[in-house]
Amino acid sequence: MHMKKNSNIKPSILVVDDSKESRVILSNVLEKLEYDYHTAANGSNALNLTGKFLPDVILLDIHMPGMDGFTVLKKLKENQWIKAIPVIMITMIDEMESINQCIYNGAFDYVTKPFNYNELSLRIKRAVETRQMQKENMYLKSELANKYRFHNIIGKSKPMQKIFSLIKKVAPADSSVIIYGASGTGKELVARAIHFNSKRREKPFIKVDCSALSATLLESELFGHVKGAFTGAGYQKQGLIAAADNGTLFLDEIGNIPLSLQTKLLRVLQEKEIKPVGSVTPARVNVRVITATNADLKTMINQKQFRADLYYRLHVIPISLPPLKQRKEDLPLLIKHFCKKYKRKKISFSAQCIDYLTSYEWPGNVRELKNIIERLQIMADTDQINLSDLPEHIRHQHNVNIDFNIPATNRELKKRKKEIRSEAVIEIEKAFISKALTQNNYNITAASKAVGLNRVNFHALMRKHNFAGKPDADPA
Repeated sequence: MHMKKNSNIKPSILVVDDSKESRVILSNVLEKLEYDYHTAANGSNALNLTGKFLPDVILLDIHMPGMDGFTVLKKLKENQWIKAIPVIMITMIDEMESINQCIYNGAFDYVTKPFNYNELSLRIKRAVETRQMQKENMYLKSELANKYRFHNIIGKSKPMQKIFSLIKKVAPADSSVIIYGASGTGKELVARAIHFNSKRREKPFIKVDCSALSATLLESELFGHVKGAFTGAGYQKQGLIAAADNGTLFLDEIGNIPLSLQTKLLRVLQEKEIKPVGSVTPARVNVRVITATNADLKTMINQKQFRADLYYRLHVIPISLPPLKQRKEDLPLLIKHFCKKYKRKKISFSAQCIDYLTSYEWPGNVRELKNIIERLQIMADTDQINLSDLPEHIRHQHNVNIDFNIPATNRELKKRKKEIRSEAVIEIEKAFISKALTQNNYNITAASKAVGLNRVNFHALMRKHNFAGKPDADPA
């Protein structure tokens, strides 16, 4: 086995041939083409090298002792990581049957012995260009996926792209961040994304829900306490601020923190120290504080419910998350994400369902969408979600929205009436099929007989609305 090392920017070629003379000839050609190359004298070494350095192109001789080229090609194509690498088979000029078999089994091209320099160079260059295009496409797909996804935050809409850009900017800093947004918009996801893209990513991320605990318990949870600090404090307890040392403390619903604790939290931000309940000795801490709220803190300041000095300490970098109704462009991506996440069954949505989901206002935001998709996957009778499967409140709001789209002319009225009749017929037919199949255990013959249709017409109706059904004894 021979290996030649050059700059890894150059395309790399693996030459596999049991003939030393052929390996030398091919190596000289690759030198002239200024490609990196590796050589192997048998199939086993070839597979080992391929797995180690992933060449851009493989030149593979068909006739080798032990493991021949056919077997090596088959093993290459069975491996998901390397099956896309173009393989050029090497054979004799009079072996077209072998060449055809190799092409059928996934070879990219072939060259024949004795080698013709011009032909050989042309075919290698073509394979290299193909591989480079594959890599570029893979990169673009990866970039596209990453563009619309940031640490489980999904979105291609302009508002979400701005959020992604902002997260990337603020994550490396240690400045305080406050995240504004209605319930269900993903405030915790943004906080986590900031933490895991910061220099503190290896340290703790501690979340505290400020609305879930009373003032006394919240103080103990945040700052800890010493033994005997209050009735029932039979042991010393470390607070969550100390537990987040060198990491990130995420205070959710910061607007609910009592005024008495706001002063102590301000000390953490200003002095970088905490004093556990019952202790007289402060302890140093190094935490980044990220907060979130759906409250209007400025109004709370005017009402003397929130300290102005604490507000300005927290409000260094504000991030405002848009409600789902302002980023409906993201709905298809989010639906696809949640369908894939739960995987209980593979479902699709009719065009009419997507229309209803898009027109819905989503007061519960992304959390509400997630819950509905999970419910639909559990409750749906078929693989396709139809209008009748959607929650009643979504269907009702859609109908309310329709009322505001009143036709302006008689022509528009006739057109809209025709559309509504067509939509209604479609939904009735779908419900008709679904009910018949469900009540007859998805046996097409039994279902068609039960509803009084011959099997051919019933099956045609199923195909019209993309119902798969379960196979029964008769041919579909």
